[in-house]
Amino acid sequence: MRIKVLAANGLIKLKENTKQFVTQRDVAVNPKNLQIKEVEGVQVYQKVVSLSLLTTVNR
Repeated sequence: MRIKVLAANGLIKLKENTKQFVTQRDVAVNPKNLQIKEVEGVQVYQKVVSLSLLTTVNR
């Protein structure tokens, strides 16, 4: 869902006709070569070692 935030800010472009819930498979263009990794909220602190941008989903 936060992938839409990246698209809204011009960092990536999504494929045409994407649904409400998007995944990294819906990314059409990634000009900055961003590494997009989907993890559950509990795993975030275990997985993050070095990053430039982190978005989270509040459910």
